[in-house]
Amino acid sequence: MKGTTPADDLACRLLKFEQQLKAYEKLHATELTELWQTLNDCKEAVATIVSSDELAGSGESNDPEEDARSVALDASSDHA
Repeated sequence: MKGTTPADDLACRLLKFEQQLKAYEKLHATELTELWQTLNDCKEAVATIVSSDELAGSGESNDPEEDARSVALDASSDHA
């Protein structure tokens, strides 16, 4: 049986490393997609709650923090 050369060993290590990188890339792409979906689902839920609160009340907020959150939600929906 013929022994492997240092070049063969290195080529094998590079191939395994490339395969690992591809696996990690796929895994993390899937996780990021799921995280973005969860974030967008939460934004939709908040928007629904805000809409029903506005229908129940006058629709105008006296809370500057609430107004800021509403603006932030509108602005961040452009990233989806």
